[in-house]
Amino acid sequence: MDLALLIARLALALVLAAAAAAKLLDVRGAREAMRAFGAPASMAPALAVLVPPAELAVAVLLVPASTAAPAAAAGLVLLAAFTVAAGANLARGRAPECNCFGVLSRGPVGPRTLVRNGVLMALAAFVAIVGWGGAGDSLPRWVSGLGPAGRVGLALGVALAGIFGYFAWYARTNPVSDEWPPTRAEASFDDHDDDDESAGLALGEPAPAFTLMDVVGGEVTLDVLRRPGLPTLLVFADPTCGSCLALLPDVARWQRELAGELTVVVVTSGDRERNRLEAEAQGLKAMVVQTAREVANAYRIGATPAAVVVGTAGGIASEVMQGADEIHLLVDRELWRLRPVSDA
Repeated sequence: MDLALLIARLALALVLAAAAAAKLLDVRGAREAMRAFGAPASMAPALAVLVPPAELAVAVLLVPASTAAPAAAAGLVLLAAFTVAAGANLARGRAPECNCFGVLSRGPVGPRTLVRNGVLMALAAFVAIVGWGGAGDSLPRWVSGLGPAGRVGLALGVALAGIFGYFAWYARTNPVSDEWPPTRAEASFDDHDDDDESAGLALGEPAPAFTLMDVVGGEVTLDVLRRPGLPTLLVFADPTCGSCLALLPDVARWQRELAGELTVVVVTSGDRERNRLEAEAQGLKAMVVQTAREVANAYRIGATPAAVVVGTAGGIASEVMQGADEIHLLVDRELWRLRPVSDA
């Protein structure tokens, strides 16, 4: 039992330390994950800063037998909070990016996420209950009890795990540029050879007018969608793009919370009924549907998700930003420009 407790403690400590380190190396990604899971925009930056040190502290306290049980209880609370948030999103038909282990595990949450967390929660409960009162072997005592061959094997195992972890991190952060087929986030819609075609329109250039059907069957124009005195954020999405679907809850929140400062419109494509159901599920108020890609082509949008700001005078007021992280930065930058410094 003592050895089982030690293995469970070390396994939990390794998982939590890896999660904390990965988040600290990708703070922006951690912040976007907090937002995607439904954290208020004002709290997401604080959570992105506070959660990794908490995970790291729990990981450190799991190693000594004397502090392992309380640390495991704290780890159980952290895991339970994330599991409840993931389950609630899945129940609503949402699959936000997990980013639990930074660049090593980017991808939408799913049933496997709940199973993985269930296993980790069982380990944490085992350590918290059975190990209460300092029960279990200590790491130094266990290592000292190994023979020479055992110590050499342990050192080699640790070294190999470190090398494997490094190459896994390097492979995820330095993807091969000529990989085929490209992901939707990397691929151009029209496979233009000229990079300028996907670079967006020049700042100040008149925003191309359009007339489209909204998801309830009404005909709308850009002039109708724009509101006097407010800039307009056009968010280009695609119903088959997982990153787009993960971003839509944030877009719906911007439509609700920033209605007096910024008009937010989703420009999508595909089946209108499918898009209508998605808009209802996400609470989106303004979504228009292209027949093909006529509006995306007019704005020189190269991939989804992407966004661009149309200024109050009807001209292009920002470069095209692609990807959820860049779109969040575009919104933050636009709000910083619109709001007085005293409101910051």
